[in-house]
Amino acid sequence: MKTIILTAFLLTFNITLQAQVVIISNSNTTNCDFTFYDTGGVNASGYSANQDFTTTICPNIAGKAITMTWFTFNLGTGDQMEIFDGNSTTAPSLGVYTGTQLNNLAAYASPANATGCLTIHFTSDATGNGVFNASVKCETPCNFPVAHISSPSMPTVKLCLGDVVNFDGATSTAVMPFTLADYKWDFGDQTNQVGVATTASHTYTKVGRFIASLVVKDNNGCSNKNAAFVEVLVETKPKYTIISPTDVCQGTPFCIDASVASPPMPPPATNVYASGIHVPDNVGQCFESTQFYNVFPVGAHLTSMSQLQSIYASLSHTYVGDLIISIISPSGQSVVMHQQGGGGTHLGGSYYWAENAPNGTFSG
Repeated sequence: MKTIILTAFLLTFNITLQAQVVIISNSNTTNCDFTFYDTGGVNASGYSANQDFTTTICPNIAGKAITMTWFTFNLGTGDQMEIFDGNSTTAPSLGVYTGTQLNNLAAYASPANATGCLTIHFTSDATGNGVFNASVKCETPCNFPVAHISSPSMPTVKLCLGDVVNFDGATSTAVMPFTLADYKWDFGDQTNQVGVATTASHTYTKVGRFIASLVVKDNNGCSNKNAAFVEVLVETKPKYTIISPTDVCQGTPFCIDASVASPPMPPPATNVYASGIHVPDNVGQCFESTQFYNVFPVGAHLTSMSQLQSIYASLSHTYVGDLIISIISPSGQSVVMHQQGGGGTHLGGSYYWAENAPNGTFSG
C-alpha cells in the first residue's frame, strides 16, 4: 500500500489575519495557536545578519505540550537553530539544526518535559540569508504506542470469496506507564471494528485486493505512528471449460478435455484524486488530503525520486504566492513541490509534477 498526502500550507499576506503571528525575539510566549516567523515576518523576506535570539514558547492549557511544525526551514550557511526540551536553554537539547534539516518536520516537547515548553535559540552570521516559519500548537505529549498484527503472520493472505480472516493485534504495545485502550481494525472494504478487542474476525464478501490495517491508541490519547497492515487477496471464481465429442457410439471410449482458470484480479480504481479540501486564508494552518493506493506489494517503497513518475492535482486558488505544497509518505519523508513564489498568479485546473515536465512551473 502506498499513501500519498498532498498537503497545502498557507502563508498569507492579508493583514486581516485569522491566527496570531509571533516574530522571533528575546521573549517568552504562552500560547497554543499561532505561527512563528523569523524577523522577515509573513512576507518571507528572511531574517537579517548577526542575529542572536532566544524565544521560549509554553502552552496555556494544563497538561498539553508545544508542537512546532516547520512549514519552511531554509537557513543560510553559518546560521543555526537549537531547540531545547524545556523552558530555558539549560533544558535538554533536542538538536542543533542547519540548512533545511527541519523543513516539513515537527519538533515537540517530550512526555518527560513537565513544563510542556520549547525554547528556541537562533543565531545568524554576517551574511544572514535564510527564512523559517512554523505552526505552533498544543498537543498531548506522547510516547507513541506500536501497532503489530501477529496473525495472519504472512504479509499477503489469499482467500476464496466468503472466507473468514482472523486478525490478532495482541502483540501491540504501549510505553509504560500507559496501556492500550483502543483498537481500530480497518478491513479495507469500507468496514471496520473499533473497541477494546485485540482480535477481529472478518468475512470478505467482495472480490478484489484489500489492505487490512490496525491503529491502536493508549490511555494517554496517543496513537501509533508505524504502519501495521496485511494485504488480503480475495480470488475471483474459477472458470471451468469442458470440451467433449458431440457424438459417440455406445461402449466406445472417448476423451474429455477440461481446463480451469481464474480470471485476473480486478484492476485498481481509476480515481486517482483524493477528497477535495477548501483552503481559506488561515495563516499558518495546514490542510491535508489523503489518497490510498493498494496496487503495490506490501512493504514496497521508493528508493529514488525518479521512481515517482508524476503527481496530478486539481487546484483552484487565487494567490499562488501564499502556498507551500508538499507530499508526505507514510514514513514521514516529504518533498516540497511548491514553495510560495508566483505572486498573484491564480490557479484553476489540473496540474501535475514530473521529473522532466515539458511545461514551466506555475510559480513562473
